[in-house]
Amino acid sequence: KILKWEPKVKLAAGLTDTVEVEWRARPFRSRMERRGIYIDANGWRRLLAGHQRDVDDAEAELAALTGGGKTSLFDFNERPLWNRASPIDVKRILNEFAPDAVKRLLSGRLFEKPDSVDAATLKLLDHPVADLLLTWRDHIKTLSTYGEDMLEFIRSDGRIHARYPQGLVSTGRLSSSKPN
Repeated sequence: KILKWEPKVKLAAGLTDTVEVEWRARPFRSRMERRGIYIDANGWRRLLAGHQRDVDDAEAELAALTGGGKTSLFDFNERPLWNRASPIDVKRILNEFAPDAVKRLLSGRLFEKPDSVDAATLKLLDHPVADLLLTWRDHIKTLSTYGEDMLEFIRSDGRIHARYPQGLVSTGRLSSSKPN
């Protein structure tokens, strides 16, 4: 049996096997989109609240370890006076409050402008400030990637019905959208 797309594919690039796999995946993708994935919205909110508590705790500890912090009328959690997301601030704080660990890592010198403070570097520092920054980053990433916005996609049946377009990812993996 010759499928209507087969002659065009053979002429285009000899991709018959690839297209065959994609073609056979269509019913599976369609079923996934129709059925969706059940999400317990209240459980999701509790999970996010736990991550937010972990962010708050990490920030309070960072403030305590780095010279204090600030609170506000609407937020009683103490927050560091420096920007945890700024590589410039992170280097400055580590140079000031973890100089021995930084010098051990960087052969006797402190962080300079071109130096990285990525996760691998912070792990190698082996210092409480670096450990708290890793914890903070981990929870912030979870909240920003999978936070409250995910709840917007829950339909009346309590499920998320993501879209699974084919042929968009060059690696051949399945991709999703609304939500990703």
